[in-house]
Amino acid sequence: TVNPTPYTLPYTLELNPDGTLTILGCTNQNITEVVIPNNINGKLVTAIGYQAFGDFYSLTNVTLPNTLQTIDNYAFGWCPLLDNIVIPEGVTIIGQSAFSNCSSLKSITLPSTLEILGQSAFSWCTVLENVVIPKGITTIPYSAFEYCSSLENITLPDSVTQINGMAFAGCSMLDNVVIPEGVTTIEWNTFANCTSLKNITIPSSVTEISYSAFDGCSDELTFIVAENSYAEQYALEHNYNVKYSTPVRDLGGMNIVVGDWYSNNWADDWPYSEEMEALQTYRNAMMKKYNFTITQKAVSDWGTIRDDFNSAVESGNPEAQVYLLHNEALLGNIDLFYDLSTLSELNFDEDKWYDTIT
Repeated sequence: TVNPTPYTLPYTLELNPDGTLTILGCTNQNITEVVIPNNINGKLVTAIGYQAFGDFYSLTNVTLPNTLQTIDNYAFGWCPLLDNIVIPEGVTIIGQSAFSNCSSLKSITLPSTLEILGQSAFSWCTVLENVVIPKGITTIPYSAFEYCSSLENITLPDSVTQINGMAFAGCSMLDNVVIPEGVTTIEWNTFANCTSLKNITIPSSVTEISYSAFDGCSDELTFIVAENSYAEQYALEHNYNVKYSTPVRDLGGMNIVVGDWYSNNWADDWPYSEEMEALQTYRNAMMKKYNFTITQKAVSDWGTIRDDFNSAVESGNPEAQVYLLHNEALLGNIDLFYDLSTLSELNFDEDKWYDTIT
């Protein structure tokens, strides 16, 4: 331990192997302000040690040296009155819970030199409003900003490839998030209870989203996704609203009639099996995606469905655009059906399959 005189605050210091100093703490836990110089007795101050100022309940303002490189675990954790701190350029590590429960801290600027952000680094900073994560950070760790309930904006750089569980859970004022390309997984409870979250943009690189990633979020949450991406599939399966990063085909609200022999525009007991329930879920997703509706109704009965189908198509004025036929209706000689087993190929690239729908 090095005697810090002639400085007025009684810092406890540790001499590092490279000749620099780590601030281990201060014997007076009732101080309201800490000013740490660049050097003490000619030795550079490069680190704030483990829990150095943790639980300093009266501390309101901290000035850190420009020589600083590391802020260790719990260094300023549970300082409920701390409302002003500037983290200087040159800092590369902010440790676990370094500023956790600093419930008066309204804003924080993270230096461009930052490489490692510790678990729960800013958790429960309940008045923190804005954070910009610098380029160079690759992982947003577990509970990094958990229950930052005033956080309205978070900017994630393209360098981020991993967002761990609970990272933004309980950020109840957060309304828009853009996940950068390169992230592959959104883990459990990452955005749980983000009750104001309205838009989240998820890139095609994401191939796994935990079932609980968005637990407790608003029904207004909209996923902005690429067509045919994993995120699209997840959003549709979990009944979230979906927008597309590039436009998809819009069918203009057209109604497609599906004719059968057994229903009347969805019977009251529909769906009556898991298979039918899956079909309805898929139809609902497609109708929402391409802006059209399906009406299914009985246009015939079991015994006459085949003949009614033939007559309707030959007349050029069918009652339905799509007919469902049972197995027996497909047996026998049906003029409108060609024996497909005799075809050498069926080419759907031909222009006739792509007539414009008006």
